[in-house]
Amino acid sequence: MPEHICFAIPLIDYPVKGYQPGDMRVKLQEEVNELVEEIESANYDQRRMLSELFDVLQVTVGLIRQQAREITSPSEANKVLDDVIKRAYFDHLYKINEYARQRSWEVVQDARM
Repeated sequence: MPEHICFAIPLIDYPVKGYQPGDMRVKLQEEVNELVEEIESANYDQRRMLSELFDVLQVTVGLIRQQAREITSPSEANKVLDDVIKRAYFDHLYKINEYARQRSWEVVQDARM
């Protein structure tokens, strides 16, 4: 059984045609709203929900990279993005391990940092 499930999100060079600098945050909010709508739908579908989650992740990654590109080179922006993702990942692992300890959850695979 795998220790983690990994998602691969392609890097897209934003802003794409038609996007202005502030539009990415608006787009992110739209994608989050679509995810919430799918979760709350009477016809909830796991695959559609995951598709909406991928859309949220895609725009999130694009927004972080776009903000980094405003102050660094494209290659440095990728490093910034990688660093932000790693830090958020370790924060998440810490939180989940703490929840498991506090709430006596059974951990299927130990989440190691």
